[in-house]
Amino acid sequence: MAFLYDGHVLVGQLRVPRASRSSDFLEKAATFQTLFEVELYPWQAPPGRFLLLGRDIASLFEVGALQVADDPVVTLEARQRFPFATVNLRRVTGVLEAPGSPEPETRSEALN
Repeated sequence: MAFLYDGHVLVGQLRVPRASRSSDFLEKAATFQTLFEVELYPWQAPPGRFLLLGRDIASLFEVGALQVADDPVVTLEARQRFPFATVNLRRVTGVLEAPGSPEPETRSEALN
């Protein structure tokens, strides 16, 4: 998953209970959650551009709303990597989920 904040994006794996949709989990989750295998990307939303999260969760792309030859897809480079980070879900301005994300993990005592 990718969590957009003002000026940066955190990409990593969030443990979601089995049989839960990510959106439902995030709506009811505690304010602070642990994100694993985290990558930090600096990013300010330029006009007419948006982000796409790759299928492997380790690829973040910036693309134009109206993709034309002179408006290339840009692969963003992570500025830093961390084994884990605690994220404040109340400060998130947007969420991206990779298509075909890995199977959600089972619920553990560490969640919520």
